[in-house]
Amino acid sequence: MLFGKYVNKFYLKYWYNFLLGIFFLIVVDVAQLYIPQYIGNIVSIFSDADKATLKDNFFKAPLTDQNGFLFFVVALAVIGVVMMIGRAGWRLAINGLGVKVDYDLRDQMFSHAEKLSVSYYKTQKTGTLMAIFNSDLEAVRGAFTDGVICLIDFLCLGGISMYRLFSLDWVMALACVVPLALMASAGGIIGKAITKRYDAQLSSFEELTDFAQEDFSGIAVIKAFVREGHQMLSFAHHNSDYKAKNIRYIRFSIALDSVITLLINSVFVISIFLGGYIVVTNPSFDVGKLTQFVGYLDALIWPMFAIAQLINIISKSYASLKKVSEFLDTPIELKDVKDNKEGVLPPFTGDIVFKDLDFSYPDNASALVLKKIDLHIKPGDNIGIVGRTGSGKSTLVKILLKIYNIPEGKLYFDGVDINDWPAKTVRRNIGYVAQNAFLFSDLIKNNIAFGDESMKEDEVIKAADFACIDKSIEEFKEGYNTIIGEKGTTLSGGQKQRIAMARAIVNNPPVLILDDSVSAVDSDTEKKILQNINTLRKGKTTFIVSSRISSVENMDNIIVMDQGQIVGFGTHEELLKTCPLYEETVRLQELEKEEKPDGRLSGTGAN
Repeated sequence: MLFGKYVNKFYLKYWYNFLLGIFFLIVVDVAQLYIPQYIGNIVSIFSDADKATLKDNFFKAPLTDQNGFLFFVVALAVIGVVMMIGRAGWRLAINGLGVKVDYDLRDQMFSHAEKLSVSYYKTQKTGTLMAIFNSDLEAVRGAFTDGVICLIDFLCLGGISMYRLFSLDWVMALACVVPLALMASAGGIIGKAITKRYDAQLSSFEELTDFAQEDFSGIAVIKAFVREGHQMLSFAHHNSDYKAKNIRYIRFSIALDSVITLLINSVFVISIFLGGYIVVTNPSFDVGKLTQFVGYLDALIWPMFAIAQLINIISKSYASLKKVSEFLDTPIELKDVKDNKEGVLPPFTGDIVFKDLDFSYPDNASALVLKKIDLHIKPGDNIGIVGRTGSGKSTLVKILLKIYNIPEGKLYFDGVDINDWPAKTVRRNIGYVAQNAFLFSDLIKNNIAFGDESMKEDEVIKAADFACIDKSIEEFKEGYNTIIGEKGTTLSGGQKQRIAMARAIVNNPPVLILDDSVSAVDSDTEKKILQNINTLRKGKTTFIVSSRISSVENMDNIIVMDQGQIVGFGTHEELLKTCPLYEETVRLQELEKEEKPDGRLSGTGAN
């Protein structure tokens, strides 16, 4: 059995599974201990009676006569039926308990994972998290299934067997207890060593999983740089380390089983040797009782093995529960309010105000990424954001999504501090397309309608038309029912960006953010998308982050960023006169255009 603040509740929540499973386990344990008794009685009948008496016991004794052979035969048959029903009962109850605990705990962990900050996932490896959600949860589940079975069988089957052994002959029983005590001691000592080896094995497995996951994700880069051999050697190193630590763990597990097996066999040697002597010297202790004694010792085999199993299970489950608990104890950094303010908050129109905002990422609080941001974006404004790499362009729009904590009084939506808006409300009203478009391995139409599974197909097509991807989708054999490969690997960069854009626009949100989301499309497609933004999103706020002036020059206003500060704000014409950095960027990109006869800038890709 396993105890901890995240699992204690399951004993109360699923008490019926727990108690029902224990009841059926006890029924089976008690029933099977009648088998040695009845077999011993049958042996006594054959050893004590002459042939005439045996004949009477076979054919003339009533079925209810406990001195008759038929009684014990029928009783053994009944015991077999009871054990069959009992075993089916405890398997359904105990295994059902394990499945329910696994489901609830996994659900709780996934819910917690969704609430954790972006900063947390920047510092955690995917392989480590997957190991917690798989192997560690499996070990915790084992404590509620195999662990419960081992404990009850040891206490009930082992306890009753021990009692009956001492009832038959306390001297012989006491002689058998010594090896059992040694076995328990050995189990405790080796069990501690097993725990250490199991922890090392889990850590090595996490590293192996993370390495494999990273290689699968970056397989294209590995092939491009012909690094298959190097990566194979690296994988072999991780795999060898896992193998070595796994073997160490298995060796200690085998050592524990071997010690228990040796001691159990020594118990049988003692019982046969002493039992034979007692049968010869004590008339009241016949062969039938010796048979019963050996049968009860045989019944002790599984409970004694159960000790070793229980030590293993508890050692592994506590080590795994520690990791699960550490994950669930990870604080949720984002300060949010309850999503029950409908009617209290104003309509979300896209009126955005920054007031002297400084911002730094949680994992590097000393480095300001945004400095003294004062800005007012009116509803319906089309805003371009340009600047050098690392100037804070993406950060400026990311903080609008309420994925980081913002100081009070620094950022407002429609006159209300962002901290008073529920995160869900903010994100429902903002469509966001990241620099690296992420798509799920699913149908194209499901990717576009990701935010609302009830979305009608004509709405999906309308959004695809807005993003200028509808014709490309129709060229696929299955059209909108085409399955996209993992992370969109079957699509070009431009196609991924435009499908992600359709996903963001499908609900026609009050605010749309395109973070360098047209970098992989050709200039003609870019112009069509920008035209759609101007005509189809009138009255709604749109941000376009781009390194290309052509993408933002027709915006209502353009923000020029440099080293986390706004160094320019205005129209294209105004900035050419007032912002040297903007004027220089325009001049350099005009020179690039002259050098490229197809009119495309360096760094752009085909659609």
